Amino acid sequence: MNNSTKNSTQNSESRIQNAASDGFKTTINLVDDLNLFLLLGQSKVHLLIGLKLNFRILTNGS
Repeated sequence: MNNSTKNSTQNSESRIQNAASDGFKTTINLVDDLNLFLLLGQSKVHLLIGLKLNFRILTNGS
């Protein structure tokens, strides 16, 4: 692999890692928002379902 290809691959990997990191930060923020609903009497089951859906979206349904 030449330097140009290697750099391009590293840049792509870095962008993917940053996007994944941002996605998980977003999920954490959503959990913080959902805590408000828990205080208003929503069940923890709804929170778990929300987390599962968020994780599926972040991992493209795998």
